[in-house]
Amino acid sequence: MVIIIWKYGRKSFPFLIEETEDKYFVYDLALTSEEIAKTRDCAIEELKALKINPSIINKLALIIEESFEIVKEKNAEKRILAECTIVVSKDEIRLTTRDNGIIFDI
Repeated sequence: MVIIIWKYGRKSFPFLIEETEDKYFVYDLALTSEEIAKTRDCAIEELKALKINPSIINKLALIIEESFEIVKEKNAEKRILAECTIVVSKDEIRLTTRDNGIIFDI
């Protein structure tokens, strides 16, 4: 646990943070076009419920969709599993994606 905190920092690993007012949304998916669209739509609905600026919501939705579609395209021969974490705090919104595809970091 100490190594993870040291490497990624407390705020980058949501499950290690003590009680906070930040809102966390974690989505696990297999990278198919249907799952990517479903994850994007779920994120949009969650952010709308928090009354986030629609312009920011649209940008985040585009990042989610495009980044996962690129990863899917670069790993066409392989089943890819991914995680998308959105952290909404008072001053910022952080989007973190992880996948088990070939080394292709966005």
